[in-house]
Amino acid sequence: MKVPRPIADWIERGTAKRAVGGNWPSRLNRSQVFILPSRFGLLAGAASIVMLLVALNYQNSAVFLLAFLLGALLLVAMVSCHQHLNGLEILHVHADRVFAGEPIRLQVDVRNPSRRARSGLACHGSGAIGPAVRVAVEGGARLELALPPRRRGRHPIRRLSLDSREPFGVFRAWSRLAPVHCIVYPRPAMNALPPPGHAGLATRGIAPHQPEDFLGLARYRPGDRPGQIEWRHYARGGTLERKHFGGAGGGAAWLDFVDAPGTDAEARLSVLCAWVLQAERETVHWGLRLPGYLLAPGRGSQQLERGLTALALYPGPYPA
Repeated sequence: MKVPRPIADWIERGTAKRAVGGNWPSRLNRSQVFILPSRFGLLAGAASIVMLLVALNYQNSAVFLLAFLLGALLLVAMVSCHQHLNGLEILHVHADRVFAGEPIRLQVDVRNPSRRARSGLACHGSGAIGPAVRVAVEGGARLELALPPRRRGRHPIRRLSLDSREPFGVFRAWSRLAPVHCIVYPRPAMNALPPPGHAGLATRGIAPHQPEDFLGLARYRPGDRPGQIEWRHYARGGTLERKHFGGAGGGAAWLDFVDAPGTDAEARLSVLCAWVLQAERETVHWGLRLPGYLLAPGRGSQQLERGLTALALYPGPYPA
């Protein structure tokens, strides 16, 4: 049902004040569940009023019976629709790891603590609606919502809600959820070359090096000491290159923004994203250098999350 814009704005402001969010799990109460008739519900209500007027005009008992029966069904449907959300427990709201160009998949874990099943629960947000699910008695379920792809960075998902239109679809009950922030990582580059001095990163991993091992040449970075620069290479070609030695972090791979090939920042971030994923697959200790940000060498899920988040938020501000 298309609601006029002033009324829709008024409903938006009123429901946003009672949005559920922050600490999970959280249980919905009556003040956080809102309900309005659907288009079909308005038609059914209008039909019952018309039948009541016809019954009053012609004093027809059968039409009276039909009008009161339809009105009673609408009242029962309204109460039942409200009860599908009232008392529902929201355990967690999160978004899957997503790269640029991929649809955002939001997941809402719910639990039904009551002794009656809840049907037709769906997640709604940003103009999209997920599939309806049924939550069994004292059971749980996961609601999913697919949103269109978005560019790299942090994106708040606003106007997020849980809906139910059961039974009969004559009413819509919903509860507002606080905005969820989703981080979209850069799209990994295809067939990215390995970092300078770490050819093994794309094959069998990085072998441990001693601090004095010379691994090759890398691009000059402002602040490098004169002793690190390969002056003979500069005399031959006129480009500044620095000597790259192993042993940083005891055999760790340093993934540097200035070493990533690319014509612009987005291309370099895509290459760095591919390097990070490859290093993590090969269980290599790796660190990340970005302009204004340094991630110490490490590995594991937390290290991967920090690195991808830093790439997504470039050029900052970065998380602490």
